[in-house]
Amino acid sequence: MRASWPASSSTNPSCSSVRSRWNTHEFYFYVLVLLCGISFMLVKGYCMSRDFSPSSSSPRKSIRIPGLKPGWIGDLQMDLSDRQWREFRSHLPTLLAMVAVHLGASKLAKAWMPACAQWGVRSALALGFVCYAHGLAAVFVLALAVLNFLISNSTAGTVMGPTLTWVYCCGSLAVARLLDGFRFEAISSSLAPMDAHRGVIHWEVCYNMVVLRMISYSMDRHWKCVGKGLARSADGRAAAERLTYKSRTQEMQPDEAFHLLAYLNYLFYPPLYVAGPTVSFNAFASQMHTPQASVGAAELAG
Repeated sequence: MRASWPASSSTNPSCSSVRSRWNTHEFYFYVLVLLCGISFMLVKGYCMSRDFSPSSSSPRKSIRIPGLKPGWIGDLQMDLSDRQWREFRSHLPTLLAMVAVHLGASKLAKAWMPACAQWGVRSALALGFVCYAHGLAAVFVLALAVLNFLISNSTAGTVMGPTLTWVYCCGSLAVARLLDGFRFEAISSSLAPMDAHRGVIHWEVCYNMVVLRMISYSMDRHWKCVGKGLARSADGRAAAERLTYKSRTQEMQPDEAFHLLAYLNYLFYPPLYVAGPTVSFNAFASQMHTPQASVGAAELAG
């Protein structure tokens, strides 16, 4: 389970040579579209919330809509019908605190521990986050993830590898959605009390993002075995820091990068777990090994 590998020589041109698009017609067009779209959504949401408020004179207020709850702005109503948003919103402070703990602990581990130990710390923190989020039901998503890891590594490089990956991942997602998650009671009636401890977010709500990452890991593993992708060369850390995101996704990671701890950390990385965004496994592993240094705060600010 070694976690160190050589850096690559594929670099991007200096960011200073890229023309800024901040003060262009294209930029102002995007700003106009965003202002119009967001303004329309805010006005429409306000009108709907006002019409269904108890003090409204609109005939709509007599209509019962599931998910509408008293809001925190006057007597306006708020929509909590979406389960993922409702669960995320109600537990946001705790989730943010756990993400902050994960990031802080990861920084300390990177500063004081060897590379192999860092993966262990990050994975333990990620699994702790998943167990808090899903309670005892975390065992289901973990079992599905480990089974995909076994399938991927046993079929990588074969003709049937990608097909088995897609069938398993899409099939497990469909079953999880149709059954609204799995239940311990279905295994044994004596395990039924465990269903009461399902955490703060139902695991099947987040499983679609997990499936995307499982497919990415499996396909990157397969492409590594068949030699599809950009080769890596040992040209030093400074060169690797200037890699573009596209280069990170295309460059093949070494075999030792596809170990179980890296896989679990990729699937359950707390800052991106609930709502994404998601990245390919190649890009994630490359970033964890050598964080980018080509774009700083000054470039992001324009």
